[in-house]
Amino acid sequence: MSTTGAVFSTTSQAISETPWSDDAWTTPNNILADDAATANVTAASFDNNDQTYVLKAYGFNFNSIPDGSTINGVICKVNAWYRGGQGSGSFDLMQLLNTSKAKVGTNQCATVVALASNNTTVITKGSATDLWGNALTAAWVKNSNFGVAMGILATAANADVDIDYVTLDIDYTAPSPSALKRRRILTMYT
Repeated sequence: MSTTGAVFSTTSQAISETPWSDDAWTTPNNILADDAATANVTAASFDNNDQTYVLKAYGFNFNSIPDGSTINGVICKVNAWYRGGQGSGSFDLMQLLNTSKAKVGTNQCATVVALASNNTTVITKGSATDLWGNALTAAWVKNSNFGVAMGILATAANADVDIDYVTLDIDYTAPSPSALKRRRILTMYT
């Protein structure tokens, strides 16, 4: 088995998708690097039981995964927190995207994950053997629309929440050399 290591997304967008439709993210493209610049929701109207828009991170470069590899699992890491002195929040959405950027499979935060007020907090979901309820393929994870959707639930009045970065790490098994050779031969004669 091999791993890509942690890879940052190259683009993102915030979209209203029921029930994640109460408050928009400011500067969603700030999640593309570990640099202290954040995507955030700081609206005074972001109150208890409100949900952020869906923040979709995609454009991960997984071209190092050989075609025909078996995908074993996905690990997602998100640096996220709520601002001290403001209302708190909890992650209530972390779900993979298909090649159309639609949410599919298991929502890893269906049971909410409380945020801390420490800006070094990293929430980790998935594992080297967790496919998030999907039949992932190398072609799927290498597609530019593959990624992860995130959302945060306000758990108090006037919540302020931040996300600095998100990474995905794909665990995979490359095809055997004999399988690659057979594939090349079949391609030559078709």
